[in-house]
Amino acid sequence: MPAWENGPANQVVRSAGVDLITPRGDPVPPQDIVQRLKALNPRYSLEWVSGAWGTAYFGLFEEWAPNDARWERVQRGEHDKSRARDLLYMFPPECSPAEFAAYVEQRFGIVRDPRAEADRLVAQAQKLYAEAQQKAVDTVVDTSMERHVRESRHDLEVRAGTATPTPMVDVSVDVGPKWLIPKE
Repeated sequence: MPAWENGPANQVVRSAGVDLITPRGDPVPPQDIVQRLKALNPRYSLEWVSGAWGTAYFGLFEEWAPNDARWERVQRGEHDKSRARDLLYMFPPECSPAEFAAYVEQRFGIVRDPRAEADRLVAQAQKLYAEAQQKAVDTVVDTSMERHVRESRHDLEVRAGTATPTPMVDVSVDVGPKWLIPKE
């Protein structure tokens, strides 16, 4: 059989940034990129798909969702479990693996586990709420301590109504009740 130009026997794979290859010569995607894609969505996988005459590519696959009706075919044995996935995108061999993850992050957005993200947001909100409460308590305590140090016993008796103010104090001006926290 003659070797055809650019045929399967003469196909040379050029892939930027791939350091490992299989015994057949197929590139293996770097594990850090695979983990980066798994962090975006645990159902994502990236693998090399061989093809003849330059049709080989890195494929981004997404495993079927657990509630997908197609899983019934797998349970009945009509479909192979390793092929229970959808092809989302085909990356050319010249594309670097770092570009795979960057493209996926830009195209599909950073999709993390929604429950974990919600738990993180709730924990962050609770932390901010606790900090705000503590700051309010600290303000009240600081203000009351300042007033306690600043006011004399006579000022407290005047405020309580058990004593009269000194003649130097103008009582015709209604200053209103004294507050623990000064209004600004």
